[in-house]
Amino acid sequence: MLFFSFITTQDKQKFYFNWKQRKELKFSKDCDSHSYIAKYLQENELHKWEYNPLTQRLIFGMEHKIFEEDESQVLAWCKELDFKTIVEPLIIKPIIDPRKVIKQEWTKEDEENLRKWISVVNSMGISVWDSVRAFVDASTGASKCDYVEDSIQDAVWDSVEDVVRDSMINSERDSIGTPMKTLVWNSVIISIWAYISSFFNISEFKKYRCYVALWERGFVPSFDGTIWRIHQGKDMAVIKEFKF
Repeated sequence: MLFFSFITTQDKQKFYFNWKQRKELKFSKDCDSHSYIAKYLQENELHKWEYNPLTQRLIFGMEHKIFEEDESQVLAWCKELDFKTIVEPLIIKPIIDPRKVIKQEWTKEDEENLRKWISVVNSMGISVWDSVRAFVDASTGASKCDYVEDSIQDAVWDSVEDVVRDSMINSERDSIGTPMKTLVWNSVIISIWAYISSFFNISEFKKYRCYVALWERGFVPSFDGTIWRIHQGKDMAVIKEFKF
């Protein structure tokens, strides 16, 4: 699901719902419905578009164009749009694939961030997932959250989740049993939701910054119930082990 729906007309006008309008409409899902946007226009000839600001992917939402329109100009307009005027808490930034981060040396600061992250996991566990969703709901509206969450999930998961999670499970496959694999699996899911939190300017998410710092330096922790392992590089090789 893409994040942002809008309409263009033959005279090059663009119509969509901004943050203020979305709040007034109580974050209705209709705010990203082309039909709902169009009903406010006295215009029969229009084009429907969808855009994801994280991936910068633009999709034309009709079978055929009704009038001449340069898609590259529409894309350029999307890229210049301040998306805080669409969803105020949203942070637009590059999606980091930790496998592609240039390898760095593990530092005392990294270990401190790991300890902070372990404290978060010990206190919250898998509920990190629920926490991120709940606070996004509260800050953007429950209905709108579905669109924002799906957009972030698709962008983050498509880039890193399958490859990173699977490679981590594979790296442990010969040495741990099924229960431990499940714990490793869950630790990666929690990690990804912590990273997703970094795309929202929400004060409650400050406690996840310790993990985001590790991710953005190319370090991905996993936990098998006893040992914390730090994975790094293209193959997510284990470079450190901790048993606190």
